[in-house]
Amino acid sequence: MSRLRSVFDPDGKLQEDTISDESTKKATLLCELLRARLRSPPYAKRLKLGRWKHWSLEWAMENLSIPAAYMVLFRQAKKDISCVGEGRSLLAKPTSNQFFLASNVEGKLFGCYLAFDENGEEWVRAGKATGEGGCVGRWAQHAKRAKADRNEPYSRFYDSFPSKESVRSKTGEKEGLWENLKQYVAMGFDGDAVAESGILTKDCADDGIFFYTQQQKEAILRLKIQGKSNVEKYSEMVAYLLEIAYDLAIATSHNVSDSTGFEACGLNL
Repeated sequence: MSRLRSVFDPDGKLQEDTISDESTKKATLLCELLRARLRSPPYAKRLKLGRWKHWSLEWAMENLSIPAAYMVLFRQAKKDISCVGEGRSLLAKPTSNQFFLASNVEGKLFGCYLAFDENGEEWVRAGKATGEGGCVGRWAQHAKRAKADRNEPYSRFYDSFPSKESVRSKTGEKEGLWENLKQYVAMGFDGDAVAESGILTKDCADDGIFFYTQQQKEAILRLKIQGKSNVEKYSEMVAYLLEIAYDLAIATSHNVSDSTGFEACGLNL
């Protein structure tokens, strides 16, 4: 857990739960629930036929235990997930002690961010950020699309939450307004710091945080991601993992993402 903290909460700003048998059991259950949702129809319908055995999903399945442990350790998961129905949210309502506000300095971190609809009081989307400006940089790109009068290329996110500046907000085919969404950083890391330390490239058995087989490492290094070094390719993979973990934790009836994740790995090609 010390390595997890050192990367995702190095300054100790989040409220941390006590590690106990009870919290360990809760993290194990949460991991099982996330794995079950990864195999379930709501996610499966996003995939093309035959993509279940893609190496990126197999890697994700093996590593969902890490974000699950983080969600429990920092009280992001609901108090009692044993009675959460299939398809309902596994995430607690946001507070600054559980999720970093993206309006703070943590908004520039890489990793996974979440959109919370303050009007509907529901989490509605998880996203990945590893580009310029980190999470807030990616949010600015979303805002531009939400304000546009045309939703092209089509995205259910911008149809569901158009900005009030867009003519699309005048229609009844929406779930809310962009201006009612607040961005939080679910799990974020300093891209430069992890690139320098190389901690995301190491297997858990070698003082890392995540699990990699040799074949998976070779597959990661073969990825062709413009502008990304070999070390940075691991940051991409971790950000994809975090995105899919939090995506699966959102209630299916409120989740407005159709993304499969792992796009740079060719998952849905």
